[in-house]
Amino acid sequence: MSTRIELHIERLVLDGLPLWAGDAARIQAAIEAELSRYLTEMPVQAEAFRSFQSSALEVVRAPAIDIGATMRPAQIGTRIAQSVSRGLAEEMS
Repeated sequence: MSTRIELHIERLVLDGLPLWAGDAARIQAAIEAELSRYLTEMPVQAEAFRSFQSSALEVVRAPAIDIGATMRPAQIGTRIAQSVSRGLAEEMS
């Protein structure tokens, strides 16, 4: 049986990040790639996933992260996605 996961992020607020032209697109691509990897590889019990998959979350509360001044956009996106992944795991437990 194949499981289809659809993820829609309506809004992502990145306050206080000093971004250059094109950085937002690179950050978004890294977030999408990391979250896709997480959602396809995460160990979730079947029952928990069945109850979770039919719901829509208005907000995912993700832990705060530190972003270094020398981090590249892809690294920032990956770090954000890892934090969101932890927030999703909390929602599912």
